[in-house]
Amino acid sequence: MDAADVYASVLVDLNAALLAMTSPRFDALLQKSPQQQRVRALRQLVDVQHARLVFGNAVLREIAGRLERNEDALATGQAAARRALERLDNLPTVLRTVGRLLTLVGRVVPLV
Repeated sequence: MDAADVYASVLVDLNAALLAMTSPRFDALLQKSPQQQRVRALRQLVDVQHARLVFGNAVLREIAGRLERNEDALATGQAAARRALERLDNLPTVLRTVGRLLTLVGRVVPLV
């Protein structure tokens, strides 16, 4: 894939993560989880929204090299996050996989 394809793919998956993490199924999963996990999940929801905005506003030509260098890791992270968000059966797994994807996005654009 070229940088534009990687960029579009990551942006689609960040949008999908945001939608999944605001769904009734995710809310049901939150409600039956311990408070510490709920707090972590809600913080991560904010992190996903932030990453989506920062990544979406990045100028492609400025991040193309970093996208290409991290393409394989991003693809792996995206696939894992998609699987966890499709299942929505284990909150720690969802948080871990989405957290890994955010870390990878942070290699491309500064999220701090």
